[in-house]
Amino acid sequence: MSLPFKNLYHSRKVAETASRACSICYKPTATVLVASDGVSDFFYVCDSHLKDKGFATGQLDPVEEAARRKKLALAKEMELVEQKWKEREKAKKDSKEDSKDSKDKDTKSKDKDTKPKDKKKKEESNETTDEAPEPRIFVLNKDIYNIRVSAWRDKQRSKRTAELLAKPSLFPKVPTHSPEPESSKQSPS
Repeated sequence: MSLPFKNLYHSRKVAETASRACSICYKPTATVLVASDGVSDFFYVCDSHLKDKGFATGQLDPVEEAARRKKLALAKEMELVEQKWKEREKAKKDSKEDSKDSKDKDTKSKDKDTKPKDKKKKEESNETTDEAPEPRIFVLNKDIYNIRVSAWRDKQRSKRTAELLAKPSLFPKVPTHSPEPESSKQSPS
């Protein structure tokens, strides 16, 4: 027996005015899980249920994950180039100035340089934790998935039943012939 759709659901947000009751806890929610195969299986679910590992496990979208990794790699590369540029500028300044002036400025510039680097490192660590995207693709628990499949099959069965009942040829027609008169049924003796 083949399954009508894969156990792969995409999370979508709807407008707050279009929110409906969660299919699990019946609280109003604007999050909808839609089957990825384009089959008409969808249901409303709270964000708290999506975070529950017993309900569904999130999977990162490969395209979004690749873009995020590329962005992080680019940021690291930019930081290295910036550090090299600062070192070169510092070397140029050192060669031009006197040794006495350079010592005073080096201590001041080191103090100034270390503070922004620390701030940048803190900002980058915050960015990496904040940038971790919430998954938009989910795989349901096998029991929840079986419930969704049986609900989908029940819906399809009720549609077929309604179509059959709407057809006029389903039931036999009422007989239209007239009954024979009683006098003809009796034999003359």
